[in-house]
Amino acid sequence: MVGSVATLSEQDFINAFVLKTMAQINLVRLGLRTIRPGGSFTLTGGFLSKEPIPNFSAVAMANGAIEAFCRACALDLENEVRINCVSPVFVIESLRDRDTSSRNLVTQSAADTARAYQFAVEGDFTGKDIDPRLVAGTQ
Repeated sequence: MVGSVATLSEQDFINAFVLKTMAQINLVRLGLRTIRPGGSFTLTGGFLSKEPIPNFSAVAMANGAIEAFCRACALDLENEVRINCVSPVFVIESLRDRDTSSRNLVTQSAADTARAYQFAVEGDFTGKDIDPRLVAGTQ
């Protein structure tokens, strides 16, 4: 699902939406049946919806949809259930075996990225889109 808009098919965009966005929306929908009062959902968006780079329009679209869903869903949740979204940059460790020399990718360590997820789970806020770059080093 990576390529220019001119080369991506309709199915590529559908796949990006279904595989990334709908999968997480369904996690919340199904999880509502069993989540305890005061429980928390943490979804994964991505920085590309706010800081796009060439050839990632399908991914950016899916990320933006997740972030919008998170904000809207937070208004519907009951019993102090929370939902937040973490929007990571590329994780350094996941790129080690890939040739990324031709791209100037924004990266962060897995450990710093994980802190954002911990922040989302342990916080008392809801409907927020968390940028791990702003959380790293604050704990």
